[in-house]
Amino acid sequence: MTRFPRPEPDPVRLALLALALGTAHASDVRTQQDALASAEAARTPSASDAEVQEQLMQGVSGHIAVALAHNPAVQAAFARWKATVHRAAQANQLPEPTLTIGAFARSVETRVGPQQARLGVQQALPWPTTLSAGQDAATAAAEAAHAQLDATALAVSRAVSDAYWTLWQLRDARRLHRDHLDVLTGLSATVGGRVKTGSAGFAGLQQVDLSHARLEDQIASMDQQEQALAARLRAVLGVQTTAPIPTDVAPPPLWVPAEDRAALASAALAHPMLTMGTARIHSAEATARVAAARRMPAFTVGADWILTGPSPMPDVEDSGKDAISVGLGVKVPLWQRAYGQGIAAAEAEASALRSDQQTLEDQRVALLDGAIAAVLDSERRARVTETTLLPQAQAAYTSLLGAWATGDNAVAQAILAQRDLLDLQVRLTNARADHARAWAILDDLCGRPVVRTPAPEVLP
Repeated sequence: MTRFPRPEPDPVRLALLALALGTAHASDVRTQQDALASAEAARTPSASDAEVQEQLMQGVSGHIAVALAHNPAVQAAFARWKATVHRAAQANQLPEPTLTIGAFARSVETRVGPQQARLGVQQALPWPTTLSAGQDAATAAAEAAHAQLDATALAVSRAVSDAYWTLWQLRDARRLHRDHLDVLTGLSATVGGRVKTGSAGFAGLQQVDLSHARLEDQIASMDQQEQALAARLRAVLGVQTTAPIPTDVAPPPLWVPAEDRAALASAALAHPMLTMGTARIHSAEATARVAAARRMPAFTVGADWILTGPSPMPDVEDSGKDAISVGLGVKVPLWQRAYGQGIAAAEAEASALRSDQQTLEDQRVALLDGAIAAVLDSERRARVTETTLLPQAQAAYTSLLGAWATGDNAVAQAILAQRDLLDLQVRLTNARADHARAWAILDDLCGRPVVRTPAPEVLP
């Protein structure tokens, strides 16, 4: 079986290019900072309305590119990642040193002279694990925000695809209805002419006009639905353009997954949502280590410089010599029970996140089966409708029109055949749109484009 990759451009790659997220998820602050700098450099300024409209003309891929540049959810996720990277960069810093200065209101007389003032500096030194674990927690939080940005880009891509194909589906169905309305208009004129000559009954004309009125009402309803669907797509895109939203690019060919379920399940378990969950677990575990470090002593080192004036006594050795003292302080963690409560709370939070992660993994694997089934079912419906049902309906309709042209007054049968043909044409449109939406869901669940292969031919 020939394997075909997803044709370019694909939504996921557009997401990565638009946000410069091609780097692997970082396990250190420096890599996170480098990734953020690359992303900041790659972000382009707001495009003009003409540039946005040009991108929208490229089909669903262009719509996704516009959304990734303008959608507020993507921008918010990017800002959150940026904030966590900056926090991680300062997480491993020692506390600021303390400088003190004091003047003796009543100087102390010493052998070498009166003590006049004192300058001091103190530096707190927390237990080493406090800083290292705090750095780990902040870095894991930045990695979680990075993964959340990826997941948001995927979710927005899926939302754009869903809104685009729903709008395309409505417009294509309306086009089919209008084509059949033209047919009924011509049929009404023909039947009306025969009624005037007495070769056809008035009841046949009424049937044609009733079908014509029904189609007009359906088209009017579709016109109203189009406004709501276009507004929904604009909201996902994050643009306020008043120009019509183009949906001229039709769905791709009928495809089925070329990868087996094990490969798809493995991809689903590597989804950025799960990467984010794993990073949050690591952050919570590091936070628990920070809480445990608070039970350990902390230290303070310092030095004082005492300014001394000259001795009033003559010929005193070292007269006016300043004094310097160094000191060491220890913070005694007496409230061990309270610290233990903090450790227990942090460990419970990590345990809850692990349970949530397991639940999410189970849910995504379960959703995967439904997504695969939706792809296969929509492919089957579209293929059967296009290759079997539509040709039969077209043949029946053509036959009845031929009978009508030769004088057979089978108006009711012709209208019924025309309605069946319209229903099947709309069914094909719906199946193709469902197929495109199903692929968007499957790609989102797997966190990457799934390898496609052409659908097998219909067996005789």
